[in-house]
Amino acid sequence: MTDRRYHHGDLREALVAAGYETARARGPQALGVRELAKTVGVSPAAAYRHFADLDHLVAAVSQRAREQLATTMLDALAPLPAGDNPEAAWARLQAIGRAYVAFGAAEPQLFETAFTPCAPTERPDDPAAWDVLVGALEDLAQLGETDGGRRLADALVAWSSVHGLGTLLSRGLVPADASGAATTAVLDGVRAALRA
Repeated sequence: MTDRRYHHGDLREALVAAGYETARARGPQALGVRELAKTVGVSPAAAYRHFADLDHLVAAVSQRAREQLATTMLDALAPLPAGDNPEAAWARLQAIGRAYVAFGAAEPQLFETAFTPCAPTERPDDPAAWDVLVGALEDLAQLGETDGGRRLADALVAWSSVHGLGTLLSRGLVPADASGAATTAVLDGVRAALRA
């Protein structure tokens, strides 16, 4: 089959979309140029016109998974008030933390794919989970709830805490019936660690 129906970048997007669905079902180890090319109906040679090698294709799929994680975090903010009071700001941080952990539990293969080692991407993530987190922490610092001088340290404490729990849940190492309590405990710990 030829790749004539793909033009203006459509084949690249088709390969990434097919890779995303494959990774969602079977994880990053299931990604292969030949298999994905077959899925979208083109030759492997056509796929290699858009990706230098498998590592670059995996990087694009990994980025798509990270962007979906960030979108999930942003979606968690939508129902919350944007008020500039401390409790609202803490609620926003907790909401994105819960969304992050829930993504790991609900989408274990995508969660693994999002953080699989691979080639650098061609562009920054958009949206980026890190930026969502930093925005929430900036709100807290402006309200005097956290020490603005340790923003990077606070971001690393928060990220590593939810990422660790998300990883444990994604691998089934925390029982599903304990996930809510575990998430609350971790987020309470993050709040205690970050308070000014």
